[in-house]
Amino acid sequence: MKKLFKALFYLVIVLMVLFIGAVGLVYLYFDPNDYKEQMAGAVKEQTGRELTIGGDIGLSFFPWIAVEMADVSLGNAPGFEEPVFAGVDKMRVSIKLLPLIRQEVEMDTVTLHGLRVNLARNATGQTNWADLTAGEAPAEEQAPAGAPPIAALAIGGLDVEDARIQWRDAQSGQHYELADLYLETGAIESGEPVDVDFGFRLDSKQPEMTADIKLTTRLTLDIGAEKYGASGLRLTVEATGDGLPVAQLEAALESDVAVDLAAQTADVRNLKLSALGLDASGELKATRIMEAPAYSGTFSLAEMDLRELLAKLDTPPVETADPDVLKAISMSTRIDGTADEVKLEDFNLKLDDSTLTGNLEVADFARPAVRFDLEMDAIDADRYLPPAAEAGDETASAGEGGGDGGGNAPPAQAAALAPLRTLDAAGDLRIGRLVINKLTLTDILVRLDGEDGLVKLDPISAELYEGLFKGQLTLDARQDVPRLAVKQTLKGIQAGPLLRDLTGGKERLTGTGQMNADITLSGMDPDTIKKTLEGTADFAFLEGAVKGVNIGRLIREARARLAGETLPPEEKEKQTDFSKLTGSVRIADGIVTNDDLDAKSPLLRITGKGQANLIAEEIDYVLTTTIVGTLKGQGGKELEELQGVPIPVRVSGTFQDPSYKPALGEVLKSKATQEVKKKAEEKVKEKLKDKLGGEKGQELLKGIFN
Repeated sequence: MKKLFKALFYLVIVLMVLFIGAVGLVYLYFDPNDYKEQMAGAVKEQTGRELTIGGDIGLSFFPWIAVEMADVSLGNAPGFEEPVFAGVDKMRVSIKLLPLIRQEVEMDTVTLHGLRVNLARNATGQTNWADLTAGEAPAEEQAPAGAPPIAALAIGGLDVEDARIQWRDAQSGQHYELADLYLETGAIESGEPVDVDFGFRLDSKQPEMTADIKLTTRLTLDIGAEKYGASGLRLTVEATGDGLPVAQLEAALESDVAVDLAAQTADVRNLKLSALGLDASGELKATRIMEAPAYSGTFSLAEMDLRELLAKLDTPPVETADPDVLKAISMSTRIDGTADEVKLEDFNLKLDDSTLTGNLEVADFARPAVRFDLEMDAIDADRYLPPAAEAGDETASAGEGGGDGGGNAPPAQAAALAPLRTLDAAGDLRIGRLVINKLTLTDILVRLDGEDGLVKLDPISAELYEGLFKGQLTLDARQDVPRLAVKQTLKGIQAGPLLRDLTGGKERLTGTGQMNADITLSGMDPDTIKKTLEGTADFAFLEGAVKGVNIGRLIREARARLAGETLPPEEKEKQTDFSKLTGSVRIADGIVTNDDLDAKSPLLRITGKGQANLIAEEIDYVLTTTIVGTLKGQGGKELEELQGVPIPVRVSGTFQDPSYKPALGEVLKSKATQEVKKKAEEKVKEKLKDKLGGEKGQELLKGIFN
């Protein structure tokens, strides 16, 4: 046995001597430069391309197998503009010989200087590399991916500088070029961290853009375990050009990334993104990344000024009634999702002085289904509305965007309805306090259910002006002209403060009121809405007043004019007090009709009927007033001769400037005629009584005058 081992030992020694000698002979007598033409011919035969080696080929065998070449290029495919497909000024690759026996690859620094690659696609869609890959086996026939058939891999580093890669697409007109590309690394060994410094300049012709992009990180590659990581990753971009949203863009991304392909997980930590004055941060974990990716994490956006952002984007500013809004916006949330859906939980959005919290879910990105449960503490929506228009602007805009009042909507309106027809949304929105159109509402609840163009808000509830609002709204946008149905109930509302806030100080009505309405309308512009408005409503108000008109004063003034008198100026505010005011209306074809107005007070009884034309904004109405007590409560002396006599008051004019005209002259004329007739009858009765006398005479008189 000892002799056998000794023989084997001598055999190994002999083989090593022979191998070293053979390498030495090859090194001394073999010159690879003598075979340039043969190599070019072989490439020509295999690819049809011209291989050019302008510089010398350096070759060594021990202890490194090293190849060094200069000025090497491969010709382009026929029919393409650039003559060279790929080339390099200097290239050096060296592999240590002895570790190969142990199935280990140990390389020195790989050097690649002056690399240039020209990728292109012609007008017919053919690429200039298609012929080089034509002989590859289909993906399903290739060997399955797995761990490399080597025990270890080590690279002394990568040294790439002054590289250029360009892409030209004759079909789309795109032209991109990566210039001044460099890549520097330390020693690369599986499982060991290595510093990486990478960068290039991107030049684009369509769109016009230039960008300097740099990346630094500490990279870890564990090829055997299929684990990869990048710590301290920092990516910066400085770009200019017409293809950007801003004239000059500066952005930075920082993060730590870990990927485990065997476990199909990815972990992104310490994520920070800054651009255009925005600062975002977060963390993200992903699972099943190779099969069905799912992710969860957190995301936050630091406080930002939207107005400054729009200015940087050269976007027209948002015109708001309050110029100080939209200057403090921030957001944070937890995120869970897949490739098809996303959930935002613990959502927190701060908008100036308001905070919106809750949960939001979007399922099926192909046809989004939105579900939400949101709550806002308080918001003054009037601050975010457009500034109040000038009188001339209001007049000019009143006729814009009008429909035909029939069945066809203008194209712009039809386009505005398109999102509603694909809408699939449901959820609750609660608001603690809302100011809208100068109205103040509290404890608001709105439940939304919308699908395929049919949107329902049911219920809608709120507390306002010491009362309660409840209602429901249905918007049907499935047709070209949308249709809206509204049902609402108001109870215990203080009409005065409500109207004062709504109209900017004009209290035309006070009192505690309630109202029910059931109306429908069609269209998207005011004119069409007025023409198609239909429905009914009823109302009742207690212990209030109609401001702007004093019915008692109007009657006294009319009575004074007939008597040739003048009343002293009215000291108190013009108003007609009532203890109860009720009525109902019918709405059709732009006309509002009321036939049962009834107002009562200790002094007056008022009934009314007539119409209001919503389209022309004109009134044609008659109030019938009956005096049942003194008028001292209305600021005047008694008119006892008119007590119990119905007095018509015609209301006409426009909504903005109504006029009130009592028909007192006709009433007094009729009353005087009746009094004259009564006195004449009494005189006749007296004369006939004297002549006829007796019981039969009295019966005859009753028959004549009754």
